[in-house]
Amino acid sequence: MTARLLEPEGRGLYIGIVVWVYLFARLFSLSLENIVVHTATTHIGLNWLPKTFGSLLILTFILTLLSFTTLWGLYFFSSGSLFGDIPKHYLLFGFTMIPFLIWNQYQTSILLVINRIEASNRAQIAGSVALLVLTFFFTYLFEYGVMGALFARILSQVLISILGISVLWKTVKGYLVFSLREIVNLVRGGIKLHPNTVGNALRSHADVLLINYYLTSIEVAWYQLSNKLVDITLMGPQAFSEVILTRMGKKTVFEIWPEQKRMILKIIPLMALLMCIAYILAPGIIPLVAGNKFEKSVPIFHWLLPVILGRSYGMMMANQIIGRGLFKLASILGLSLGLLSLLLNYLFIPEYGIKGAIYAALISYAIIPVLLNSIFYWWYNRVDEVIKQ
Repeated sequence: MTARLLEPEGRGLYIGIVVWVYLFARLFSLSLENIVVHTATTHIGLNWLPKTFGSLLILTFILTLLSFTTLWGLYFFSSGSLFGDIPKHYLLFGFTMIPFLIWNQYQTSILLVINRIEASNRAQIAGSVALLVLTFFFTYLFEYGVMGALFARILSQVLISILGISVLWKTVKGYLVFSLREIVNLVRGGIKLHPNTVGNALRSHADVLLINYYLTSIEVAWYQLSNKLVDITLMGPQAFSEVILTRMGKKTVFEIWPEQKRMILKIIPLMALLMCIAYILAPGIIPLVAGNKFEKSVPIFHWLLPVILGRSYGMMMANQIIGRGLFKLASILGLSLGLLSLLLNYLFIPEYGIKGAIYAALISYAIIPVLLNSIFYWWYNRVDEVIKQ
């Protein structure tokens, strides 16, 4: 819809702002949503929930203040040049999403590990429908352009937060514990794992941010639309990963692994088939959905298709690393891949333009992750055999 209503230049500006906001939300989340998963697997029942719930609410407020302070510092010392041609008032308006984006990461993990996946789904669906409807109203009927699209996204995140918090509030029966010790424990655990999140955030956003810096907003729109279509194909593996998370509160990761392994062997071939179908359909569907001005997104999407396999594999393996408490290893690997992606984009984009971003994505999302996750797959099998003996 934003592709149709804002056209490439407007969508490029909109996406540039959204990517900066989402990057800050990931960087300042401290990966506490993953610590929630580990906490749930080490406790019986929900006795941990009131303390964790209350502590995360306080941390969301503190981390939001830190993110805004960092934004002001970066903007001031770079005189705005770091953010390309994004106007300051657009950027500040978009950043009002930050507290809700940070909280919604925590909220989703909590709802999944307490086996309230239906509540998480309802909140996400309501937010998505609201985003669709409000975007139409603010950008088409009221003609507010990029600001309208941003406002729609902000309101959708607010709605997701409200729905999730209401469910959690009922679950704890209004009993919250604000524990300094719990806050310290959450932060301490998050810091161990956070380099992995930083690395993943760099991999996810470095390409768009550097295209925005070195190239034009139109090229941002072409590339990001292709990337978004790749994201859409990953709904299946993401759903599988969330289902596994809901079971981690009841079973150990070792008990879950045999079932998880069987599902991986089924889903990966299906994703390969989906890649072939997407390759054939893309030339007709992309211009039909986004408009003829996005025809140049088709070859970009074709080149990015192998990323689907790498990301699918990674999504379906990640919860084993977290569940086994391998925080340091995850941090080293995630940060290394993120820095590699940032370096490759930094070197390739000025030289090769959008193709440079494609090359970086194929290396950091398709080739290396498949090799690494295959090693983990073999390792988990070996551990499983030892346990059985």
